[in-house]
Amino acid sequence: MVKGRFMKKFLMCALTLSLMMSSAMAVSASSMGGNSTMGPASSGSQSSSGSHSSSSHSSSSHSSSSKSSGGSSASGQTAASTSKVTVGGQAINSTVSGRFYAPNVNGAAVVSQKAEVNAALGLKNGETASVRVFQSAYGPKAQKCVADTAAALNVTLGPVLDINLGKIDAGGKYSNVQHLNTAVAFTIGIPAEFVQAGSSYYVINVQPGGAVALLQDLDTDPSTLTFATTDFGVFALVRQ
Repeated sequence: MVKGRFMKKFLMCALTLSLMMSSAMAVSASSMGGNSTMGPASSGSQSSSGSHSSSSHSSSSHSSSSKSSGGSSASGQTAASTSKVTVGGQAINSTVSGRFYAPNVNGAAVVSQKAEVNAALGLKNGETASVRVFQSAYGPKAQKCVADTAAALNVTLGPVLDINLGKIDAGGKYSNVQHLNTAVAFTIGIPAEFVQAGSSYYVINVQPGGAVALLQDLDTDPSTLTFATTDFGVFALVRQ
């Protein structure tokens, strides 16, 4: 559980960020040096007023008309689609296949049931779910946003990922779905060099327009971090 003082710091930080995000985050995908598309400025488990949800994670969101994006590596863009992954040293099947290229973490996978993912995406006949998990090559303004958030929360910043979930139509064309109907869970293997005994781990999700979500770890495995989200963009692992 996030300590009350920690959450209070986060909410105060988010209010401050809402005032500076429109300038700090007002950059296009091209100016960020990447191709991935971030999700909409909203969070599925907590409203912008900061009320807590008991289901999956805590977040605070703020809206703006500006756009922002991470930037995925060239190797990630050409990675072969697969569902067989290794997370935290264990070989598992991601419930959604896709492209995984994130050497800065110890594996990643979608862990919600496939039927739940399909419903969250609102898939129609002939459409299939697909995921993209890449080591982020996000630009300097997005870097500053993530770093400022981590500093305001007094947490240690770790690996940063671009995560997007989308659909492939009957013609084989992939498109991102920026906001899901319901939250989908992901598990990330925490790199050995970032593991610290007695620490708690969270994910900072930065969405376009300056929305910031703090996602709690839903599992008890010290080598992995599981979080649920309805929105996509840049995801930074942090340690407290």
